Formats: sequence, C-alpha cells, structure tokens
Amino acid sequence: MLYKYELWISEQTRQVGRQLFRELNIQMGYGIAEFLDVSQSYDNQQAFLVWLDKQLAEYPEGIEIGQIKQNFYEHFPESYYSLC
Repeated sequence: MLYKYELWISEQTRQVGRQLFRELNIQMGYGIAEFLDVSQSYDNQQAFLVWLDKQLAEYPEGIEIGQIKQNFYEHFPESYYSLC
C-alpha cells in the first residue's frame, strides 16, 4: 500500500518552487536528490523543494531568484547544464 505524504515546507517555498520548476525545467522522476544532498527517497521536484526550503531558511533576510538558480547549478557538474 502506498501512502501519500506532504512535505513540511513553507508556503513561500511552494510558491517560489512552482515558478522555478518551469524556469529550471525540473521534471518528475528521480536523480537530482543525490546532487542536492537530500534524501534520495524524494523525486526530483520534492528534492528541489526540500533543498529550496533550506536555501530560503538560510537567508531569512531574503535571496534573489538569480542567486537561488546559481546555488542550484553549483550542485551539478557543468556538463549537466551546459546545454541549457
């Protein structure tokens, strides 16, 4: 039996995350959790949201979207995103 669970993340994270899913082209599936250093039990979008929630908590005074994107890309070898 599968249990549906909800991530415990802020509403701000959900809102920013939805925007960045499109901008960063984060698809369903698995694989990025390992790069983002979060539990590999999360699918790509869940892993991104957990990582993003940590980013937003780390910068309570605020962080620009461009900086979030840069921090995200730094977790991957250049070959992963050089064609984007």
